[in-house]
Amino acid sequence: MQRVFVLGDTNLDVICNIDKIPKEGQEFNIDSIKFSIGGNGANFSVALGKLGISVYFFSMIGNDFSTEFLVGELWSSGVKPNLFKSDKMNGYSIVLVHKNGERRILSNKGATEELRVDLFKDNLLKEILKDDILFIPGLFHHRNLHKDLGGLLSTLKKRGVRIMFDLCFDKSNMWMKTLQRYIPYVDCLFLNKIELNGLTNETDVNRGIKKLNEAGLGKIVLKMGKEGSAYFSKDGSFKENAVKVRCIDSLAAGDVFNAGWIYGFVNGKGEQSCLKIGNFVAGKKIQNHGIVIPNKSEVIDFVSKL
Repeated sequence: MQRVFVLGDTNLDVICNIDKIPKEGQEFNIDSIKFSIGGNGANFSVALGKLGISVYFFSMIGNDFSTEFLVGELWSSGVKPNLFKSDKMNGYSIVLVHKNGERRILSNKGATEELRVDLFKDNLLKEILKDDILFIPGLFHHRNLHKDLGGLLSTLKKRGVRIMFDLCFDKSNMWMKTLQRYIPYVDCLFLNKIELNGLTNETDVNRGIKKLNEAGLGKIVLKMGKEGSAYFSKDGSFKENAVKVRCIDSLAAGDVFNAGWIYGFVNGKGEQSCLKIGNFVAGKKIQNHGIVIPNKSEVIDFVSKL
């Protein structure tokens, strides 16, 4: 079975459930507070590890009170962490979750900002083999990762590794200029509507996808929240509706969807079935705080009916 190698961030999420945001000078009580491992890379890796896929996670880890908790969460989820130590604090995200399930996030990336290709290149190349998957979530979050990343991807592509990216909001507003250098190596791109608009300046999905196809991206997975998800390639496209559940917390739903999609792919399912699995797993997550997914038997039963 294919293994999945992940390059990404690790941080601690401080999740606060709120009814409303106080104005300047006001103070409101918080209904509840929960601590959870966070970061696009860690979220994806933990969800995929819980699904039973072999995951090798390359990331930075800081030096503060949360380090032991974060490392423990990775190991207990079945993830094989390859963590590089920093003297900085870990990254932290303050997550304000409204009662409708939507969230606002304030983040400091902390040690994650130090993630560089030279730190993990040798270890990665010793392990990764033909047909393994390299998945990079939150591409635009990693400013220092971009140095020498193209050279690494070129080497992996020649080795027969499948390379997949998931984007995030590009605060530097470089969008397509940054992505273009990696397009020749990307087998599949995962993104949402906001990111599609940022890359293409198109609000119409079909026009935006066409622009990405013309730029050289042949396979695209589009996450659309309540509208479900869609897959686009030169061989055609299809859409799957989201699972109808009550949303408690949408934080990390996209990362968990990605894990469900990759789970299906590694198990030999077609792209449309992968969308259904991604929607199913993400549907479980949004009913809960933290990285909560269906147990393996639920997923296996769901997949058997596809």
